[in-house]
Amino acid sequence: MTHDSELVIWGQGDSSDRSYRTHAGASLAIHLLDPKPVKLRVIGKLWGAALNEIHNVRPDSKVAFTKPRTLQRAAAWLDGAWKPARTVLGTAGLNRMNDWAIRMSEGHHRVLVHGCPGMAHWVLTADARSGSLLTGEDTGVANPVYDFGWILGEIAELRAFHPLLGPVLNQLEEGLLDCFPDVPNLNDLNLARAFRLVHHAFDWHHYAGASIEQATLLLRLATNYISNPLGTDQEIS
Repeated sequence: MTHDSELVIWGQGDSSDRSYRTHAGASLAIHLLDPKPVKLRVIGKLWGAALNEIHNVRPDSKVAFTKPRTLQRAAAWLDGAWKPARTVLGTAGLNRMNDWAIRMSEGHHRVLVHGCPGMAHWVLTADARSGSLLTGEDTGVANPVYDFGWILGEIAELRAFHPLLGPVLNQLEEGLLDCFPDVPNLNDLNLARAFRLVHHAFDWHHYAGASIEQATLLLRLATNYISNPLGTDQEIS
């Protein structure tokens, strides 16, 4: 059975109503936009430590040994059925994404993962000295790269849309990567960034009213991480 800790808070409830007990109630956005200096690298380290704590949990019989829910939902675009992804990523790009998704869910380095550990689930205390990663709904079994790459993809998106936040986002990313475990193939991390960008493009368009043109901006950003082994950010205009 999983238990709450200082860093990880497991939701209680059902599929329609979830609650979390935490003293952390400030969003990360508040600290990113605060003109006062905040140690974003420390926040990134805390975030990474919370991920590693989840990854070290030994799932019991109550946890299904299946892919995280976000990876399951990605089938809606991984198969090429969504035309914008098929057009921008091309057959080769989608093939690389599919190959990556298979390795994330079927490889030898699988652990319990959060599944959707972005900024909406990472809350901080007002002084940013501690935080809580809210979890439980999207958990599954996958490579730990999946979780780290999900956050790095979100950071890449923010950096592209809001280049003035680049310095603080870089600190946040550095802190997160301080906690990144050793993996056989670091290129998988850039493909994980691309996956998060494409997945958000799909959700943004289908559930949040974004136009095809807006979603395409994220798809084009994703291609940087699919085609370039090192990955590059670019400003979106």
